[in-house]
Amino acid sequence: MATAEETFKNLQESSHKLLLNESNAAAPEDVREKALQYFDVSEKIYRKLQGFQNGHFEAFSRKTIKDQSLRKGLKTTVQRYETSWR
Repeated sequence: MATAEETFKNLQESSHKLLLNESNAAAPEDVREKALQYFDVSEKIYRKLQGFQNGHFEAFSRKTIKDQSLRKGLKTTVQRYETSWR
């Protein structure tokens, strides 16, 4: 069974390829890569929160991740985490 990190990496790579195909193929590679940088931010958030815990609450566990388009040309990633108080 894949770990959460492996699953996230696979999802990220699949989404990245899909979005490159959906993007303007005539755009320069550096422009397309810059447009997909939100995946980097999403991964940084995951790495900081997944498993984080302290004396006040249990470890964070990401339950879902999905892309969300807010308006034409603006994409975001929504991540839902669970934790509980100690």
